[in-house]
Amino acid sequence: MEPSRRRSRLPSSGSPVLGRRRAGGARGLALVAALWLLSSCGGRALPATGHAEPPPGGVAAFLSEEACPELAPYQALDAFGKWTFPEQTYEAVRTNSALECRRIEYASDGARVSGLLLRPRHPGTRTWPVILYARGGSGDFGAIDALTRVDLSVLAQAGYVVLATNYRFTGALARQDEWGGKDLDDLMNLVPVARSLPYVDAAQLFLLGQSRGGMMVYLALKRGIAVKAAAVVAGVADLMSMASERPEFVTGTEDFDGWAKVWPDFAQRKDELLRERSAIFWPEQLSTPLLILHSRDDSRVPVRQSLLLAERLLLNGKEFELVIYGHDGHSLPLSRASRNDHIVRWFRAHDGRPQPPASPPR
Repeated sequence: MEPSRRRSRLPSSGSPVLGRRRAGGARGLALVAALWLLSSCGGRALPATGHAEPPPGGVAAFLSEEACPELAPYQALDAFGKWTFPEQTYEAVRTNSALECRRIEYASDGARVSGLLLRPRHPGTRTWPVILYARGGSGDFGAIDALTRVDLSVLAQAGYVVLATNYRFTGALARQDEWGGKDLDDLMNLVPVARSLPYVDAAQLFLLGQSRGGMMVYLALKRGIAVKAAAVVAGVADLMSMASERPEFVTGTEDFDGWAKVWPDFAQRKDELLRERSAIFWPEQLSTPLLILHSRDDSRVPVRQSLLLAERLLLNGKEFELVIYGHDGHSLPLSRASRNDHIVRWFRAHDGRPQPPASPPR
C-alpha cells in the first residue's frame, strides 16, 4: 500500500497493452484490439502570447540559476520516497557526478518562472537533444520537487538535457492557476530558452507531460510548438468529463480557486472554455508524432480519456502510439522503468539516431 502522502492511490503492477498507429501504415488494427480488450475488462478565452520561435535578437538563457541542493541519501527518505523509487535507481541518480542539476528562473512574457535544468556536467563540444517537461498538478500542488528531479534525471541519463517548468502560478499566484492560459506561454517559452543554450541541439527538441501536463502538451502542439515528437503520461484530454466527475476542479480546492473563478465568464462560456482545452475536440490539430501512456486503473484521470483521443487520432490519420498498462496508478509509478523506456525509444525513433534493442517486458 502507498504510504500516506498527497499523491495518487496506486494499485499493483501489471503488463502493458499496446496499440499504435503510424501515418500511412496498418498498425491501427492493434489499437482496435487494445480498445476491445479494455472494454471487455471490467469573459473570454485566456490569451495565448507565447513564442514557439526565439524572438529577434535571441534571449538570455536564465534570469537566475543556482546549483540544486544535494539529494539526501536513500535511507534518509520518508516512506513515500522509498516507495516511489528502488534504492538502486535513486542512488544511481544521487551519485551520478556526470549529471548537473540547476534550479533556474527564466523570463516568460514579463513573468519570472521557476524551473529545473538537468544537463551533462561536462557537455563537451557536441550538442544534446532536449526534453521539455510540463508538470502536473495545480498551483503549488505537484510543483517540481526532489522526487521529480530523480524521475527526470533517469531520462537525462539516457542522453538528454531536460528543461522543466513550474509555470508562473506558484507561491502567491498558486490559487489563480489558469490551466491553459498564461501557463501555456511558460511552456512555449522553454523553446527559446533551450535554443539559447550553447550545448543544445536546437533541431532536437522533444516534449513530455504528465497528468495536467498532458493537457499542456496537447495545447502546445495545437499552438505549433517546434518539437520533433511528444509523449504524454496519464494526460487530461477531456475537461468536459473532468468537470462533471471531479467538480473540485470547477469549484476549487485548498490549493486552487477553481476554473469557475479563474476563467473569465465561466458561467456563460463554460462549454467553450472546456472544449478549448480538451484535445478530444480537435485531434486534427495534433500533427506531431505522439506517444500516449496510461493505466487502465487510473482513478484520477480515467483511461477512457486517452482511449477516446487515440480513437480520434486514428480516424484523422495521425501518427501516434498508445500504451495501456493493465494494473498501475496515476502516471504509472509502478512501471517507471517500462514507461521511461517507451518514452526514450519514442524520442529516439524521431531524432535520427540508431535505436537500442528492445527491452524485455517488465
